Amino acid sequence: MRMSGCDRGHGRPSRGSQDMLAQQDLPFQEEEVGQNDVAVPLAQDAIGALAPEKVGALRESMEILQAKQAAMTIEGETQVSFLKKKFFRSNPAEFSGGPDSIKVDEWLKQIIRSFVILDIRDRELRVVLAAYQLKGEGGQWWKFVKHRVEHTWEAFTHTFQEKFLPPRSRERLRKQFEELRQLDTPVAEFGATFTRLARFAP
Repeated sequence: MRMSGCDRGHGRPSRGSQDMLAQQDLPFQEEEVGQNDVAVPLAQDAIGALAPEKVGALRESMEILQAKQAAMTIEGETQVSFLKKKFFRSNPAEFSGGPDSIKVDEWLKQIIRSFVILDIRDRELRVVLAAYQLKGEGGQWWKFVKHRVEHTWEAFTHTFQEKFLPPRSRERLRKQFEELRQLDTPVAEFGATFTRLARFAP
């Protein structure tokens, strides 16, 4: 039996009507997409606004660090220059080499005493100043070995003594001290000899 048009209107909705209702119930996707498109440029603008500030702060920090390093360098150079002047004004002894082992030891002790009095602690600076006082044979020796020796005070004194005050020379002076007798030697002369040799006593 065929249904009338009125019956179709009051009956179950047709398939096409259901699809239209379903589409009306769905959220409008284009609006959501539009919000995302707007949010991305806003975030990029925010990052772009912060970037110059960060770059500026980083550049300022680097400039401050460089200024501090430059100040420390100038201060260090000024201090070294000041110590050099103090050292040379003290009229330090020179060393020209030679076979006299006692003079070798005396020169080294005088230089060390000057460093202590003037409060020169930098090991490399000590080497520079001591080497400047080497003349003649001493100067030639240093010119030959300076590129082979570490520029620390310990290395310098060790190499210097190996050359100009080796163990055999120390042993010879030690024996002289042990065999020292006053006999007819004047007291003043004996006292001076005793003092010079006493440093090599065992």
